Amino acid sequence: MRYSSASYTGPDELLAYLKQQLEIDGWKIDKYGRMNSGDLAIGYQLQVSKNGAYFGLRSLGAYDPYTEYFLARTHGQQGVTISLKTGFSDTAAFTAQPGFQASPNGYLEGWDKGTCHYFSDGAYVLVITNFQTDKFCSMAFGQAPTIVDGTGGQFCATSRSYNTTLNEPLFAVFGNSFGINLKFAGVDAFDRGALTFGPLRRTTSGSVTGFPHFHPNNASYGSVGTIARANSLFGLNGIIPIQFFVSYNSLYSPYAQFSNLFYVPLDDIEPGAEYVVGQRRFRVFPMYQKEYPANRNNPFYNLGLAVAMN
Repeated sequence: MRYSSASYTGPDELLAYLKQQLEIDGWKIDKYGRMNSGDLAIGYQLQVSKNGAYFGLRSLGAYDPYTEYFLARTHGQQGVTISLKTGFSDTAAFTAQPGFQASPNGYLEGWDKGTCHYFSDGAYVLVITNFQTDKFCSMAFGQAPTIVDGTGGQFCATSRSYNTTLNEPLFAVFGNSFGINLKFAGVDAFDRGALTFGPLRRTTSGSVTGFPHFHPNNASYGSVGTIARANSLFGLNGIIPIQFFVSYNSLYSPYAQFSNLFYVPLDDIEPGAEYVVGQRRFRVFPMYQKEYPANRNNPFYNLGLAVAMN
């Protein structure tokens, strides 16, 4: 994957860096500038599109980006939100863009300064912020690597949501932080976890189906199946594929799998470090923070995100 990194000071500068990198990767910048006067006129917006996928990003400070009601709450921090949509209108407000999805409430936390790590494989991008020394947050968006062409795939995923205090593993298929367009068997709509099942879900988000990468209705590390077995596998940490399944008529079918993103236990791995396995190079980042002593339970299971650089 193409890799770039830069330091930033504040959410507006973080958004400007994302704009620069997206342009390099061939994304069309449909709009960039201060928020419209019809919205809460705070921060900058970045409307982008590529290969029929449309996204709206917005920088925000310590406030809720859409509702005055949340101004006094602590949900809103400093970073960049992302929204799914189906088109672009230069005259429409941010939340009135064609096909704008009110959820997921994706949020890339950045605080007032930090380092941004940007990865791209052409079809989608992954952005990881490192702030407050040892804290991390992740956001990915673009076209998912679907197994069958033409079945949808436009997605966004974050490890935080701007309207909740919860953290989630990236690609947890949790309604607040994950959304994807599905097109199969009469279904043609954005899904926020009701039809799509990924490797990890919190126990609070509903029943969990027992695929090997799932944990069966409890939060303990030993029940996570493949994730538990990946730890210290023959003295090494095993990488775990990130896969999506779709549900239809109570049956489950593989839908997408990433070839260059993996979960990995962090026990013997340092945040931000690069590791070589055979011919492949990986950079590894925590879902939120590497904890000492290791906490292998809900919500992060001591997992990190391993990004294949080649």
